[in-house]
Amino acid sequence: SASETPQYADLAVDKQVSNAAPNVGDILTYTITVTNNGKDDAENVFLTDTLTSISELSIVGTPVTSAGTFDPTSGIWNIGRVYVGTPATLLVQAEVLAPATGAPQPIVNIAAISDINKPKQYDPDPNNNSDSATATPQYADLRVIKNVNNPAPNVGSNIVFGIVVDNLGKDQATGVEIIDVLPPGLTFVSASSNDYNPGTGIWSVGTVDVGPANAKALQIEATVAASGIWTNEAEVSTA
Repeated sequence: SASETPQYADLAVDKQVSNAAPNVGDILTYTITVTNNGKDDAENVFLTDTLTSISELSIVGTPVTSAGTFDPTSGIWNIGRVYVGTPATLLVQAEVLAPATGAPQPIVNIAAISDINKPKQYDPDPNNNSDSATATPQYADLRVIKNVNNPAPNVGSNIVFGIVVDNLGKDQATGVEIIDVLPPGLTFVSASSNDYNPGTGIWSVGTVDVGPANAKALQIEATVAASGIWTNEAEVSTA
């Protein structure tokens, strides 16, 4: 009699992302690991990664592989052979881009063993041949409201501008600065906070948490030094 023992390789894909809650502009590192839990080495292994097709990500630098080659244009990792007990790894870095419109949505990145160029060895468990990593960019929607206590003052009188900033977004806003430079016809008198610099017009707000209850406010008092129509604007400069 004669017996044959068919070869098999159980390929398992694991995908991780360095930061699941990044800011737009952050650099993420994706780590893909392909492990062979089978009895025999796997040959002709290809993996496809969807990162290259995601508009909110842009690959930066050169991807690093422990085996084979990765094409950053097609997203195909030609691993070649995956040895039993010796995982193959791929590291890809990508910058988080702002969405074309609206608020950022979760970015789901999938890595999967190719069904087109299948490994030569039989895989008894195809359910672990893919994995995904999700990154949900943070965002803050800052709203600035400005008013004046007297829109038609006399020359020589004092007026008070009120500025309120709140966060209508999903996440805390940090490092917030608002610029409010008084026009030439107004002379600075005082501000309700030492965080306002009358020389630069910058109000260093700092952190603004989500919700109207966490709004920050500033009052600026100024003297009307000359007649005319004076427009005073306040806008977010950094956040």
